[in-house]
This record gives sequence, structure tokens and C-alpha cells, in this order.
Amino acid sequence: MGGVPTDIYNGIVDVFVTLEGDDFEYWVEIVTPQALFSHMEKNKENFLEPGYPYIIVRELTPLVIREALEAFAVDKEDAF
Repeated sequence: MGGVPTDIYNGIVDVFVTLEGDDFEYWVEIVTPQALFSHMEKNKENFLEPGYPYIIVRELTPLVIREALEAFAVDKEDAF
């Protein structure tokens, strides 16, 4: 995981994940609700169009990002 942005409450972080026993590297975007709101304000939009699924977190700290990634990386049939 790279560096954390200056504003941990309004930002987006690209994270590359390699799972144990997997040859692939996965790219995910971790984003805060404020960053999504800022994006809509900037583009004068009332909603976000369907697109790449973000992992939305309260704040962009290493601990919160790790917790979110671990919650998504479970070995279940309906897991992400």
C-alpha cells in the first residue's frame, strides 16, 4: 500500500493486492464518502453513474484500509 493522502477524510487511494497463492494482482480504489460528494459537486451531478465498484471507508488510514480489504477478501461464494 502506498502513501496516505493529506486529507484522510476526502480522498481516493489506489491499492494493489496480491492474495496468497494467487498469481494475479488486483487493483481496487478505496474512497471516502466526502470524496464521492466532492466529485459530484465538481461535475454538478446529483448521483454517481454505475462504474467501477469502490470500497468506501470512513477515513483513509492504513488500519481502516486494511480492515476493509480483509472484509472483502474472504473465501466465500459471494465474496468480492
